[in-house]
Amino acid sequence: MLRMAGHTDTGQKRDGNEDRFGVLPEEGVALLADGMGGRLHGEVASSMAVDLLTEGFKTAWPASMIRLPTDDRNFAVMNLVDAWVRDVNRAVFSKAAENERYNGMGTTLLILVEVGTSLIRCHVGDSRIYRYRMGSLTQITRDHSWVQAQLDSGAMTSVEAAKSARQNVITRAIGSALDVKPELAIESPQEGDTYLLCSDGLTDMVSDSEIGRLLSEGGTPDARARRLVDAANAGGGKDNITVVVADWHA
Repeated sequence: MLRMAGHTDTGQKRDGNEDRFGVLPEEGVALLADGMGGRLHGEVASSMAVDLLTEGFKTAWPASMIRLPTDDRNFAVMNLVDAWVRDVNRAVFSKAAENERYNGMGTTLLILVEVGTSLIRCHVGDSRIYRYRMGSLTQITRDHSWVQAQLDSGAMTSVEAAKSARQNVITRAIGSALDVKPELAIESPQEGDTYLLCSDGLTDMVSDSEIGRLLSEGGTPDARARRLVDAANAGGGKDNITVVVADWHA
């Protein structure tokens, strides 16, 4: 099962916090959203995403899935999460279309769901999920970003990517179009694994090697979440910072 805690901070440069997260221990669900579109707009989009999904997991999570065989259950959950994310996307897109005040708003989205002895992960945008296993940190989501697309095609080197002025241009987001394609996958966690959900306010300020080192220092999920946020602020805190630390125990 997952033992989780999250922490969010405005950072050193921003006036408001457009990030949102949710930790649902009874449902075994972690959520994170990094809003975009300027003050108020991004906050509205990220809040809508987290609130709507929280309501879904708390009130409409079908207990009948528990009785399905493992493979069937995993794919049933993936299909349901995919449908819910698409519904959330349409809700955010519609609100922006109906009210000029919210034009251009959107949000990234991360979801981690405990399903028996498996985990289902889902992401849209450039917020990331990492897995820390036996002293090694691995990014298990792939950024939906312009820079990542250039790297994938071979049009840009990692050195060029690190210097690109378009690092924050994302190619997929909740609310940016009428439909969105969430990326989902099944994880097979091992005893002692830690999963980290984070906004780019962490990863832009703290290197992967330093993130791994800070996770290795141990402590409760809450202590490690706060440690990571403090590190991002110490590194400059140029954006809102949000992390959820989730430990897996069989």
